[in-house]
Amino acid sequence: MTSNNHPTPSRHQHRQCLTRPSRLLTVLLGLALVTSTAACSNEPVEYFTPPPATDTTVTPGELVEDEPEVLKRPDPRMIAQPIQPSTANELSENGARAFAYYFLEVLNYTAATGNTELLQTISGPECTACQGFIEATTTVEELNQWHLGFHSTYENEPVLLENEGAVFAFDINFHADKYETWNRDGLVKETESLVFNGAIVIYRLGNYWLVEEFGEMSRI
Repeated sequence: MTSNNHPTPSRHQHRQCLTRPSRLLTVLLGLALVTSTAACSNEPVEYFTPPPATDTTVTPGELVEDEPEVLKRPDPRMIAQPIQPSTANELSENGARAFAYYFLEVLNYTAATGNTELLQTISGPECTACQGFIEATTTVEELNQWHLGFHSTYENEPVLLENEGAVFAFDINFHADKYETWNRDGLVKETESLVFNGAIVIYRLGNYWLVEEFGEMSRI
């Protein structure tokens, strides 16, 4: 797993107009909390590989014929890992905004696959929402559960709130679709969609960006 031992920058204090994220972190942690009463299983996960597009008789999560009492997970290896666009490498407002879009692609990929490695590489240690998402996803994986339908977007282009050197804060309108959590026995929970106005704060560390804050923010 890629190391995320980035030094914590000392320039956090410049943002006096923003406070820590609140409701989003609670929702993201809900990915794990819905499983808190479930028994942890050490049985290996069996993956379901979707059929060709022309065959619509089988869908992800369908009962497997030779094991009618067990559900197989859609194979996460079939999901392409997002690639950071070249624009997102630029130290500029446009580069920071492109990285903000890339961050959501990574969130979606993490929820769909249970693989937190990529998210860890772009999340600062001080990003409570990021670390909460990573922890929750890890817990779901340990319980042999998976998510179907999680997808997040910005409802409009992120608007620059402030820029101080290599730190950019954007106002965002976040939307996450309703999604389902499954295990080998069936549907565990449905999580309602989430919409809020908030902010994402990213900063440059060396030659790459990290997310410092993400979520619903309050202005003083």
